Amino acid sequence: MQQQTPRPEPLPVRYIEVTAVRRLSPHLVRITFGGPDLAGFRLDAPDQQVKLYFPRPGQRAPRLPEAPADGDLMRWYQAFRTIPEDERPWMRSYTVRAHHPETGTIDIDFVLHGTDTVSGSDSGSDGGPVSGSDGGSANGPATRWAHLAAPGDTLGMFGPSAYFARPVPLGTADWMLLAGDETALPAIGTLAEWLPEGARAVAYIEVADAADEQTFATRGDLTVHWLHRGTGPAAPGRRWSRRCAGPGSRPDRCSPGSPGRRARSARCAGTSSRTAAWTSGTSTSPATGGAR
Repeated sequence: MQQQTPRPEPLPVRYIEVTAVRRLSPHLVRITFGGPDLAGFRLDAPDQQVKLYFPRPGQRAPRLPEAPADGDLMRWYQAFRTIPEDERPWMRSYTVRAHHPETGTIDIDFVLHGTDTVSGSDSGSDGGPVSGSDGGSANGPATRWAHLAAPGDTLGMFGPSAYFARPVPLGTADWMLLAGDETALPAIGTLAEWLPEGARAVAYIEVADAADEQTFATRGDLTVHWLHRGTGPAAPGRRWSRRCAGPGSRPDRCSPGSPGRRARSARCAGTSSRTAAWTSGTSTSPATGGAR
């Protein structure tokens, strides 16, 4: 009997439409997306990253090539690169904060770095489905779009995908260290929610002030240290001055939970015997079923 060749997996290229916008805090907005392309969408793990494609000025939806039937990623990307630069969508990386199968929608949180207008230029990214991104920088197209987002607005989305999956084996270490700024909140939030009962984690999260703090639901033993950046001249994440108290001398697993540049510049305690922390205004929240 001739063995059948398995059908290639289709590329996860979708158009998603805004269905709701909710302000979470002064610098964070949660946008809910739906649409027929989300049929069959699923999340199999926490901290699942997607690439969002933002329309250029004058476009109602970003221009994306059709996904090839054979699932050839590079062919799709080459077709994307042929789009004229002034029509090619901007791309940024984001974490899916939540999936709601009952309504066929997903939540993605956006950091509002500043007040912008839709006009202006941005060099952005080449839009490659596996290239890096800052998750939406100040005065960038993602921030401009999020400030004005309304139901009916459309983005393109690539992922989640094994091409940029970052599996985190929760519950396999004595304890975990999670660290980042506000751009890491969605990733840290999903990791907290997936933390199994009995697993321990400590999170250090830098935000502007207490107004941007969040609550995380969790079954695990999570302690969150909120680090307030304030309005001083120091660059975010640079005020390292004392050791952090954790369940042990060093974590068995360290997860800088953000695709942003600032989180990537942080030094993770998994590479040394000590942990540094920001000290410009801190508050600690032990999470018994949740962390403030």
